[in-house]
Amino acid sequence: MKRKYLIELEVDTDKADIDNIIRNKFKFDFGANIIDVENIKETKQRTSQQNRSLYLYFRLLAEELNNSGYDMRKTIKQEIDISWNEYTIKNYLWLPIMKATTGKTSTAKLDTAEIDKIYDLLNKTIAERTGVSVLFPSFDNMLIEQQ
Repeated sequence: MKRKYLIELEVDTDKADIDNIIRNKFKFDFGANIIDVENIKETKQRTSQQNRSLYLYFRLLAEELNNSGYDMRKTIKQEIDISWNEYTIKNYLWLPIMKATTGKTSTAKLDTAEIDKIYDLLNKTIAERTGVSVLFPSFDNMLIEQQ
């Protein structure tokens, strides 16, 4: 009886000849072969600049929500009456969206594309509910705001 399994291999490209592995379909001693190799586009882990921008965004959004009169009680939970800060933005807004969209539990594990995706969803949701929208901190966005 033959069974098919999807196997994901993590290969150190400095130590392995990927082209040779793909070309030879990598035969194993115990009767298994890799029969298909999907070339998955690598995404980069977030940069230190993007990490700083992420926490700056949390702080800026908290300030905007507070200045607009949207405390946590008015925005998400009736029983909580506290002002927003970067930690509440992260824990009550960012992390639930991150977990739902990526399955990841740590911002340290996010890649650059995932941060963009989560930001877009969070920014859209907050803007629809409150009218508050904050650009994600970046050098380009800071230049735009200064003009």
